[in-house]
Amino acid sequence: MKNPYGIRLIGTKDFRSFFRISEPLPPVDKDACLFPERIDGRWVLIHRPVIKQETCIAVSFSPSSDLKYFGETKQILSPVPDTWCGSHVGLAIQPIKTKHGWMLIFHGSEVIASKVVYYIGLALLSFDKLDVIRRSERWIFGPEKDYEGGPEGIIFPCGAIVKGDDLMIYYGAKDSSVAIAIARMDDVLDDLLKCPEK
Repeated sequence: MKNPYGIRLIGTKDFRSFFRISEPLPPVDKDACLFPERIDGRWVLIHRPVIKQETCIAVSFSPSSDLKYFGETKQILSPVPDTWCGSHVGLAIQPIKTKHGWMLIFHGSEVIASKVVYYIGLALLSFDKLDVIRRSERWIFGPEKDYEGGPEGIIFPCGAIVKGDDLMIYYGAKDSSVAIAIARMDDVLDDLLKCPEK
């Protein structure tokens, strides 16, 4: 049986049938997404490997157009002990290009009274080397409502779009429904730019 926590790239021409491209990285690894454009002529995969028994967010680079090989893996975000992202971190949605750099919306979790609670934070990556420029010290979005399971519930963003002036984040709530959170993109960026420089 194949490891269920590996990353697999698939392709399609009609969204009805699919073909396997590659399994670019060894397990255990998940929460993966390709950057929406090449950086220095290379495809970039952002993903969540387990390194030394700790989850982290990393980027890996592919020099080929067939996306079959990714290497030069670089760790960019790790959990911060005794905080809202002290248990683990992982990619929440695709990186969003802004005039200040790549905005990364990531999830973090901590254990509260034996329950794993998920929160959302922000980071800003440089355009060229994908180094972390800023990272939120506090979470910006967490479970609160009854349909999210209350303050000890679960929210898990799965996609986002920028529509006009708004950032619209689609997220799973308590593994039972899908919801949308909307914020002004300028407000989100202002909040991110107030975070300490790295």
